[in-house]
Amino acid sequence: ARIVRDVVKELRSAGRTIFLTTHNLAEAEELCDLIGVFQGHLIRVDTQQSLRDALFGRGAVVHFAGPADPWQEVARALPFVRSVAVDVADSSDTLRSAMTVTLDDPDEQNPALIRALVAAGAPVRYVEPLRRSLEEAYLALLSGSDPRETTGRAGDLLRIAGGHTG
Repeated sequence: ARIVRDVVKELRSAGRTIFLTTHNLAEAEELCDLIGVFQGHLIRVDTQQSLRDALFGRGAVVHFAGPADPWQEVARALPFVRSVAVDVADSSDTLRSAMTVTLDDPDEQNPALIRALVAAGAPVRYVEPLRRSLEEAYLALLSGSDPRETTGRAGDLLRIAGGHTG
């Protein structure tokens, strides 16, 4: 398997187009520029990032040194914030509390978001980009449900790796 991945990477770097059919989503994430999802028929073809952006939006995950709940309304009050969701990795460990904020343009809007939170007294530990896996996108497409729910049945998946995407 490793030899095949290495050959695909070599061909890709040479600008060749490779059609790769796989259920190994980590492999597809590593090797493919374009992703095609099939379930009896072609559901969608797009770049990995465009699939993620279309399904989940773009944004930031703000980690707090305490519960995130008190800071939801501060974020929601900002005109550029599309949605806010609080996630606690372990409900008994509020130190790992995080808030996911969906934005149109995180590069431009993150500074204002962080300024507003800090001005309100939020104990911000760090901020990271909102990242969703290809598996989450795949399952959201197949399930046809809310993209934040990552359940669905496995279907046929075609991955397209190419040296040129545009």
